[in-house]
Amino acid sequence: MVSSSIIPLIFFPAIGCIGFTSNALLLLAVRKRKDADFVVSSRLVEPFFQPSSHIFNATEMPDQLIGSLCSITVSIWSILIASILFGILLSGNYFFFNKFREARMRTHSQDCLKARKLYIRREKSTQRNEGQRKKSITLSSKWTRTISNSPKSTRKVESEVLSIAGLSTQLDEIVSVMASGSPLQERNLEERIDRPMTEEEFMLSMKKVIEFITDNYRNPEKFPVSPETRPNDIFNQLPQKAPENPEKFDLVWNDFHEIIMRGCIQWQHPRFHAFFPCGRSYPDILAETLISSLGTVGITWAANPAITELDASMVNWLGRALGIPETFLFRGLDTCQSEGGGWLAVRFRKPIFLHTSKKHDRRAEIISKLVAYGSFEHHSSFEKACKMACVCCHPVEVYEDDDWGMRREVVEEAMEEDVKRGLIPFYLHIALGTTSTASSDHLAELTPMKEKYGVWIHVDAAYAGSAWVVEKYRNNAGIEHADSININLHKFFLTSASVTPFWTRHQKKYKDFFRVDPAYLKKKNGGNDLRNWGVQLTRRFKALKVYMLLRVYGINGMRAYVERMIGMTEYMESLLIKLPNIRKFGQTNYGLFCVQYHEEGMSEEQVNATTSHLCEFINNSHKMFFTHSNVRGHDIIRVAVTLERSTKKDVEKSVDLFSQLVDEFKKKKADDGNFLKTESSSSSIDSLVNEEYTVIDDPSHSVAV
Repeated sequence: MVSSSIIPLIFFPAIGCIGFTSNALLLLAVRKRKDADFVVSSRLVEPFFQPSSHIFNATEMPDQLIGSLCSITVSIWSILIASILFGILLSGNYFFFNKFREARMRTHSQDCLKARKLYIRREKSTQRNEGQRKKSITLSSKWTRTISNSPKSTRKVESEVLSIAGLSTQLDEIVSVMASGSPLQERNLEERIDRPMTEEEFMLSMKKVIEFITDNYRNPEKFPVSPETRPNDIFNQLPQKAPENPEKFDLVWNDFHEIIMRGCIQWQHPRFHAFFPCGRSYPDILAETLISSLGTVGITWAANPAITELDASMVNWLGRALGIPETFLFRGLDTCQSEGGGWLAVRFRKPIFLHTSKKHDRRAEIISKLVAYGSFEHHSSFEKACKMACVCCHPVEVYEDDDWGMRREVVEEAMEEDVKRGLIPFYLHIALGTTSTASSDHLAELTPMKEKYGVWIHVDAAYAGSAWVVEKYRNNAGIEHADSININLHKFFLTSASVTPFWTRHQKKYKDFFRVDPAYLKKKNGGNDLRNWGVQLTRRFKALKVYMLLRVYGINGMRAYVERMIGMTEYMESLLIKLPNIRKFGQTNYGLFCVQYHEEGMSEEQVNATTSHLCEFINNSHKMFFTHSNVRGHDIIRVAVTLERSTKKDVEKSVDLFSQLVDEFKKKKADDGNFLKTESSSSSIDSLVNEEYTVIDDPSHSVAV
């Protein structure tokens, strides 16, 4: 292609040449024909003649003028030819230069594109870090102006924020190295002993962990629901002692997959229908990571104010979200002066110990006469607490007509009987959501017994409490008269085990019992020390888990989760009870229902044995997993939907698989006559049914169970 700048070099000389040549030829012709006169337009020849002359005689034109015109014509033609040749050469060079440049650009296009993408990524990262840095500086400046008017203090905080922003940039560079696939520099043994894991190695290792977590979320059926292991299999696969020298994370990660994961029951599996919906959520995982990274312990308020005060705030957040009465919450600006309050326990120890030690001054003399009351369907921890406190445990009878919940007349009859025998009722345990059937004691009619017998009433809402986030599931009328309440957030509340909020209307009485003030822990401030809320001294930053969950999900997000899980369980129940030989037991409560295997003409003993063996048969198939239990002599299979992301398709698949396994069980039972010849199980607390409550003189042996 010829450039537009070359056109004038060829066009204008050519026009001029043509004009002069035509005039020269005209004059030569006139010269040869002297007898002819021509009229020539003044526009063509006016530059060579007088301006007023319009008619001239060609014979009068001198020979010198004609020669000059011919010379000029030849010169102009020479210039024209030279211009044309120059234009052709220039345009050729331009054409070949463009072709060369395009070929070169095509050769390096991939490298240029890759470099451009890398540049854009780095620029975005830099801009993001710069924005975060400026925001952090702004926030830190506001914070320092609040706590101190000293410019020196502000500069110190800002310098710390700047160093954090610089670390963020460094981590972004490490991520870029990871993304490029470049290997890390190999370190020798001495370096690894001095520093077992560097920041770069941690980032690479964390990347593997994150990929594992997200893949486990997306593909919950990646591992079998239960492993084919026997007792001590995992123990015997592990070394007898720890390694002497540091090992690479890749080796540790490989053993985690090959040994540990192969021995795990997958609670987050679509075919896992045992126990209860155990919490798992991304905010909880993030909080766990941050808790471990902080490496802090909340011994006292002074040891870490954030642990103590966030704990108190989350007690109030949860209490109001679940409908706990305000008398159980921290009120006012000073948490220590509030009448009510609570804390987030790792696991809850029953207030039996509190009331045992504070009710009477002559403890050694009177302790053998104290009696705690609960039902046969309460959690085994109630029985264990009575043993630890060395008090009598009096389980009362419950009946199917009451949905296996305690009634006032039965409890009052038991208390009256013990009072006549010289014993002292001091503690009443009320469960909302029992272990086997998620049934509830009749709270509203039980709490007035506090005034009549002076007992401490504790409401154990470990299972049902989390569902109270949805108002229609709050069966807690009368709870305002209780002395203390606890729930388990790892049941129904997307929090991994274990976080157990505890509330009481008597904060001072409760904390005074656990208060011990050595010099190294003595208060030098007005903080609410968590050490006074229980036996253990060290506290993890558990409140951060609740804080992140409630911030990310919100109350409405938790309500939607609870309703979805209960809805999936009810859908599974509607399908399962239609199967042959499957009979529902009791009522459906809080996303839990129970079933039994039943054939026409079976006795109750045969139903129990068959149901127990069916549950064992299904679990041993490693295709599904259920929990077996016993309710007052009735063997049952507990069924719950536990996976947060369960769908109707998952439920239908579980029901189809359950039906197939039941058919296989029936065939095996028909083929093997000795298949069911074993004793049915019973709950451990059943051994207390016919025990007599005798008072033993020796206080160290005052347990009557």
